[in-house]
Amino acid sequence: MGLIRAVPKTPIRADDYNRNLDNTVAVDEPRTIKVRHTFDPEQPGAPFTLGPNAAGQLVAGLNADLVDGRDAEAIIAEAVSRARSRTITFAELAQMPTPVYVAHRGEPLVAPENTFAAFRAAQARGFVAIETDCRPSLEGVPVVVHDPELDLYYDVEGRVSQLPLYEIMRARSLAEGFEGEHPPLVEDILRNPGRNVWFLEAKLAQDPFIYRLATMIHDHGRLDQVGVMVLVDWGVSKFAQLRNDFPGLWIIAVAFDTSHDLGAFAAAGVNVMAVSVNALTSEYVQQAHALGMRVAAWTVDARADRDRAIGYGVDEIYTDNYPWVAGLMEPAPLPFSDTFERSVVGTAWTTRQDQAQWKALPTGAVSRPGASGVNHLVCVGAKIQDNPRHTRIKVTYTPRQLNADNTRWMALQVCAQTDFITHTLSPVEPNHAGSYNCILRQNGRMQIDRNTPGQNFQTLAVLDDTPAMALGTPIPLQIDITPTGITFTRLDTNDAVTANDTTYRGGFCALVVTSTGGEVSDFSMEDITP
Repeated sequence: MGLIRAVPKTPIRADDYNRNLDNTVAVDEPRTIKVRHTFDPEQPGAPFTLGPNAAGQLVAGLNADLVDGRDAEAIIAEAVSRARSRTITFAELAQMPTPVYVAHRGEPLVAPENTFAAFRAAQARGFVAIETDCRPSLEGVPVVVHDPELDLYYDVEGRVSQLPLYEIMRARSLAEGFEGEHPPLVEDILRNPGRNVWFLEAKLAQDPFIYRLATMIHDHGRLDQVGVMVLVDWGVSKFAQLRNDFPGLWIIAVAFDTSHDLGAFAAAGVNVMAVSVNALTSEYVQQAHALGMRVAAWTVDARADRDRAIGYGVDEIYTDNYPWVAGLMEPAPLPFSDTFERSVVGTAWTTRQDQAQWKALPTGAVSRPGASGVNHLVCVGAKIQDNPRHTRIKVTYTPRQLNADNTRWMALQVCAQTDFITHTLSPVEPNHAGSYNCILRQNGRMQIDRNTPGQNFQTLAVLDDTPAMALGTPIPLQIDITPTGITFTRLDTNDAVTANDTTYRGGFCALVVTSTGGEVSDFSMEDITP
């Protein structure tokens, strides 16, 4: 059968796409049609092609071109129905056109991450692969959850590894509208995986837990559909032993950088190297491919990162927000109030103007990761006035996660000279361009630091005798940026600290929270110059 030419009847909308999307599905019948959308989102009338060797996602709104007496939409609907009734395997995944998009923790912008609801949303969208995380309970039972603390997402307090399974299973989601969700078990996935493949990341890289996962996958007969992900730090020799003990297991090695020996991991029998998109290079991908390994990029939520990953030639892209990355939707509104006008597209708070919307955990905490345990939210549109002006910024912070060693904190990073917000302070990244941090620590300490590119941060002012954070108690904060200094005030106690420094003015404002430890609300910024 020859190729069918078709054009969208109307510009394709996100709603149409979400309703009809089905990621690339390999099918047995040579006459079954798959779809590749090759149109430019800026030119929605551009043609795309249908054919037995095409690839990509289903697209709504086709003209009724006839093939063997049937229109294209009918053929596609039939193909999708048939494809969704059969299971995808890793062998089939390896033959799909690249990149294959992977649902990172399910659909975390549709439902709370790593819940049945998030997985169902990803399956309904048509993802062929879902990535998720697991940790052992007190008894060693694999529980689907990313962070060590269960109460970050659910209404039962404690660390997953220290809680018996019966306590974990009585937990219910903190997210509004999803109160019935409880932590899934890996056992649940293995019993009913659906049609897609799964990547289970072992957040505890220890032999007993990893081998328990591999054994469960084997015993359930899911070796061709469920794989194991482990950090490269586990060790090449252990990857090799795992391959020897489970010859059919799909093994993914996770890396934050590219400093490891690719040849050694290939010899150990690793199928996929999953590497941070910020560390990848085309040379790395080419070398991995030459060694017979696939490469996955994580976590890609910016369109610029998508373009880089595709340019490198990666096989898989892990994403939280496929419709955004694919250019088919605009950012969602902020889930808290603000009182300033934005000049950016939509209502995005981002670290790049092309970045995806930020997502909120069930606690309401900011959850765009900057570094391990550190998250930040940047308002590109919240441009601070240059000197000589007086800018006043207000925000309320409510602690939702406190720890015993008083290490958590929140901050507002102000006067950032670019929209690149630093999360490395020793030394500050050279491309950051400079800013200040106004920090409130869990123990009540207030401080103002200056972030100078290429240097360690410098503390300019400190106030130690303010009340410690109290769980669930809102703390209204205020920052005054004047021509002569910066004053950081707790409005609940009227404690204040001032730094008489004028190095940086203007720029952008960011909210920074560690360990997703709280929620922000009532942000405002105004010029109060007399």
